[in-house]
Amino acid sequence: MKIEINLKEDSVKQLREVAQYETLQRKIRGIDEVISEEDIVKAAVYDYLKKVYNFNQVRDTNDLGSPYQLKNKFKQIMDEEGLKPKDLESLTGIPAKNLSRVLNNKSQPSLDYFVRICVALQKHDMFSVLYREK
Repeated sequence: MKIEINLKEDSVKQLREVAQYETLQRKIRGIDEVISEEDIVKAAVYDYLKKVYNFNQVRDTNDLGSPYQLKNKFKQIMDEEGLKPKDLESLTGIPAKNLSRVLNNKSQPSLDYFVRICVALQKHDMFSVLYREK
């Protein structure tokens, strides 16, 4: 399906800058891929839909007395991005021993570590990195 949208000049400029930034980030990671403005719009729509879906999924199991355990998806996200624990250690300044426990869901991070990891992985929505497990 194709959808046409009209954007303000400033929005188009920001899209172009984000696309250039994302292309550069991929080159730094050794990925030879050019990201277009259209790719950014598609990703934004996808992320928004995913947030809504994840919010509803988490909300449905968000009983205070429920037996569901909170877990993170950091390791899965890193695998998808091609990042190694050593990369995350370098980006966050979190010691490898602590990261290992968090990445393997042996313990959940402090708020400080959680924010550092989310920023390093460019995940700004807690529902995209958390889930509940029975």
